[in-house]
Amino acid sequence: HLEGVQEELACLQGIVDVSRDAIIGVTNDGVIMSWNTGARTIYGYTGKEALGSPISMLFDHRKEQQASSLFEKVSRGEIVSQHETVHLKKGRFPIDVSMTICPIMDRKVITGASVVARDITERKRAAGSLAQQAAAMKASMDGMAIIDHSGVCTYLNDAYAKVFGYADPLRLIGASWEMFFFEDELRRLKQEIMPAVWRDGSWRGEATGLRLNGSCLPLEISISSVDGGGLVQVVRDITERKKDEDKLRDSSLKDDLTGLFNRRGLL
Repeated sequence: HLEGVQEELACLQGIVDVSRDAIIGVTNDGVIMSWNTGARTIYGYTGKEALGSPISMLFDHRKEQQASSLFEKVSRGEIVSQHETVHLKKGRFPIDVSMTICPIMDRKVITGASVVARDITERKRAAGSLAQQAAAMKASMDGMAIIDHSGVCTYLNDAYAKVFGYADPLRLIGASWEMFFFEDELRRLKQEIMPAVWRDGSWRGEATGLRLNGSCLPLEISISSVDGGGLVQVVRDITERKKDEDKLRDSSLKDDLTGLFNRRGLL
């Protein structure tokens, strides 16, 4: 029976050692008593450096009160689950971690705590970057839409809805991108433009859109393919630009005083 227990403990120790998460054993006094390979990778301290050191060395001094509060909960038998905070790795470099702390029991007596920490620095950075990109897309004056592989709109910003005459972009989620174009223009997009997008990765040019009220509008449109078969579509209403172009064309072909065609216009 003793051999079986020892084998089981050895197996558990092996799992702890190969874990990518930091698994740290701490006494009731806050002293580190076990330190796995994951802890060394995340925090940069060797086992020799960490063992016997206070767990507080991983906490920013501004977070020490918060750390004390967490360990007080554990000393009462509570479990702290997936608490996100900032720790300090060797060299006092800050990292974002998700931490779970469980009491270690010996015959119903709490003898210490087990700390499991995961480095989420990259995840937090990516989340922050995505939040910034989402804010930029929402605030953009250009209409932006994300379309999945089946042609369904999964995201539209306010400007995209406004361009086509819709008040609420959320009501367009799940709609097909095809509803924003006339049948003839949709045929051109599918037959001429989309093959270029799939071949080259992107296309930019002009197209004619369909407003909610049934009227048409000239668009400058950019379409880019993304991994997984989806698309990002950016549109800009160029109605005013087209009017200005028409005025310039008329002024170059007609006499300013009479409004009749000049020599160039007649030719």
